[in-house]
Amino acid sequence: EMAEVDKDLFLGTWNYQPTSSVPHISAGVVVVTKKKETDDVMIDMKMKLGASSLGVWMNIGTSKIEKDGRFLCPNGQGGWHELHLDESNPNILRMTEYLRGKPIVSVWEKQQENESSPA
Repeated sequence: EMAEVDKDLFLGTWNYQPTSSVPHISAGVVVVTKKKETDDVMIDMKMKLGASSLGVWMNIGTSKIEKDGRFLCPNGQGGWHELHLDESNPNILRMTEYLRGKPIVSVWEKQQENESSPA
């Protein structure tokens, strides 16, 4: 049983930081919002898969973040993903997914309010 996390800390727009450990994603944006009616915290994922020059933006979809910071991959292919804020820098979010049982961690940086978001 995983500990509960403060999901409000995940709210905002997060931009993918490319890393060699996650070669299949060349760019990505996740937007975490809260539904007023239900208080559910939702994550919406868009990713550019493949090499950056050839990559295609794909709308992965929206999923509800559970109280322990996990969410089910919206496209149904990736199983459970876990969100963890960096302890020393709250503008860095780590997302762990398990491919064939092996953890793969992607890093996302919070977009500051005054930055324009990628189309």
